[in-house]
Amino acid sequence: PSRTEGNTRLYTDEDLQRLEFILNLARDLGVNISGIAIILQMRERMEEMQRQIHDFVQYIQEEVLSRATAATDASRGAIVPVRRPMVTPASQNTRKK
Repeated sequence: PSRTEGNTRLYTDEDLQRLEFILNLARDLGVNISGIAIILQMRERMEEMQRQIHDFVQYIQEEVLSRATAATDASRGAIVPVRRPMVTPASQNTRKK
């Protein structure tokens, strides 16, 4: 934490949450200092992995949207062969039967 000119520590909300988490591990769950260090490292790693996954999902969504837009733009104005419908007029002999 940062300090004031009078050397008093200034805690952010994040600092306070982290301290509360550490106290909970130590007092309520009986985890020793080494265990707390490992848990904190694992927690930081998990948060980093979550950020990476979020970034990856966002990248994939943007890429899919970009490719879909490019495909739509590329197909505009394209010449597409269309078959004419084959309509044969019925002959008069066929109708009289």
